Amino acid sequence: MTPNTQTRDRQVRSAPFELTQFAGQFLAHLRDYRKCAESTIIAYRRDLDRFADFLRTHRLPTDVGQIKPQHVQAFAASLTNYAASTITRNLDVISSFFAHLQRTGIVDLNPVGDVERPKRPRKLPRAATADQVRALVAAAKTPRGRAMILLLACTGMRRGELLGLDIGDLAADLSEVKVQGKGERERVLPVPEQCREALRSYLDVREAEEPALFVNRAGRRIGTTTFHRWFRRLLRGAGLEDSDLTPHSLRHSYATELLRAGADVETIRDLMGHSDVSVTGVYLATDPSRKRAAVESLPDFGGEVAHDGA
Repeated sequence: MTPNTQTRDRQVRSAPFELTQFAGQFLAHLRDYRKCAESTIIAYRRDLDRFADFLRTHRLPTDVGQIKPQHVQAFAASLTNYAASTITRNLDVISSFFAHLQRTGIVDLNPVGDVERPKRPRKLPRAATADQVRALVAAAKTPRGRAMILLLACTGMRRGELLGLDIGDLAADLSEVKVQGKGERERVLPVPEQCREALRSYLDVREAEEPALFVNRAGRRIGTTTFHRWFRRLLRGAGLEDSDLTPHSLRHSYATELLRAGADVETIRDLMGHSDVSVTGVYLATDPSRKRAAVESLPDFGGEVAHDGA
């Protein structure tokens, strides 16, 4: 081996472990092995690119083995124009990235571990009212539209779960539907009769070889962009264009109505596909009337106001 060859070999072995290089491998892992949605991959790439750009701009290390907690803390402090939730999401993405590098033996420590997250105000979910849901159903003039809206409102599934449904996910009698949730967790949801009727009407007129349940005019699975354009038209047709309703509002409405009907939080968690019951617990704060009813149901402790001057 010549001296020049030895020098080149030493340079290759000592080449820094560039963040962007491993970021690409991490994103491929998310797509191929964890089966994350493409929207998730795009969001992770954007946040990792933002972090890499910050490091380069401020002449900080971009070698993953040299990135320290103070570098991550400086990055978080630079995001002053972003909401607390966005800053936390960026830190969570970077932490997930370094956790992956730890598992694969590339780094020993996760530099995000001790970095403080900003406090986020707790937001209650925006739920559609029953009247708003009725208006949306009435505005859906096609069997497909009625079936989609009623499935969202009557099963609480996510938009992505709805668009990912195949014909084979429906029970033969339409009483249940199998949903592929986040992290490839499957759950089976009961379908109430009003929704089954809408599905029957849609299936009677559906003409497509595609296995997808909901198809466009070309007979292919409806995409996210097409769905959102349709939903905006539906809001206008229902006179709700000035509202802040989204497809996710129907999911929140589902959880809220289940709670009002007396369903326990654990049952709602199973139906919603939440991995943690603490996520479901936020719905406990959405219904003041339920709180009032619970308080008024307390036993009589003899607390009536006395009128004898005592």
